[in-house]
Amino acid sequence: MIHRYAYDKRGIFLRKIALEDNGTYPFLSTLLAPPDRVSGEVARFNGTVWSALDSVPVAVPQKITAEQAKRAMARTTHNAANLYKTVKALIKALDEEDETRIVYEEAKAWHRNNDMVATIGAVVSLSSEQIDDLFTLGASI
Repeated sequence: MIHRYAYDKRGIFLRKIALEDNGTYPFLSTLLAPPDRVSGEVARFNGTVWSALDSVPVAVPQKITAEQAKRAMARTTHNAANLYKTVKALIKALDEEDETRIVYEEAKAWHRNNDMVATIGAVVSLSSEQIDDLFTLGASI
């Protein structure tokens, strides 16, 4: 009997599967057994090795509405200032035909990998993790 260890698209361990040796197995599975875990921990497979994590990682939303993004910024303090006010002043200082300004003012949704998001983040010194946190907060609003 062969055992495979199934995981989801994030690499989180799902279950141990006993298979007959017929060559058929779940696509997202491996012959490597996950590590022993203590209460509350989960196992995650990165394609090569398993690791134990304290909790299931939260998937960062890749798209939120412009309203959600602006409300998330309004709820965030960055460098001792309200992030929404900081970004709004930055946008207002741009020329009307600047693409960053156009996207900020006109887009119905913000995509995590959009140049406007990266540009604003860089100008106000937001790390990639801080931008992820804003998208996660925005999706919860």
